[in-house]
Amino acid sequence: MAHFQEVWVSPRLGAEFLVAYLQSSLVVGPDAYSWTEDLEVSSREIVDAYRQVLGGYAIDTNRVVVGGFSSVGMAALEVARNGAVPMAGFVVLCPAKPESLDAESAGRMKARGLRGTLLTTEMDPRLPDQREIAALFEQVGLPHEFIVTPDIGHWIPADLGAQIDRAIAHIFEESRGTE
Repeated sequence: MAHFQEVWVSPRLGAEFLVAYLQSSLVVGPDAYSWTEDLEVSSREIVDAYRQVLGGYAIDTNRVVVGGFSSVGMAALEVARNGAVPMAGFVVLCPAKPESLDAESAGRMKARGLRGTLLTTEMDPRLPDQREIAALFEQVGLPHEFIVTPDIGHWIPADLGAQIDRAIAHIFEESRGTE
């Protein structure tokens, strides 16, 4: 978790958002945790964390964004899919595709007004799954960006902060001056 707190940052996150970094309770090895071993448990833990944040801080519930890298990204997509946490959108990096994510559930995400950004890397072994996720979103008209960083595998791009800020602008439909 400490490593991701250092890299899952951006100027906008630091200035405009309260960021909660979560640690799964599902232990799968020494210093190894999983968000995908049991998506029901993971969803429940994310909902519990959301409620704790609401109980301790004044937040704008219309500006909630969930996200994460790899298995955390998959759990974030699951929470976006199942509507367990009210949110504006999601930013996920190199996620696997939740089995429960299909055209019908993507349509419900769109109906709830979600917007999202799917970040990945050119050599990520899950790239075909991520293309499938993007195609589902495209099929149902869910506003999304699909950004593939070249020349790296299943890891964190050097410009992740800039990509997160771009994703935030997309979620809140802000012009970046380049469109």
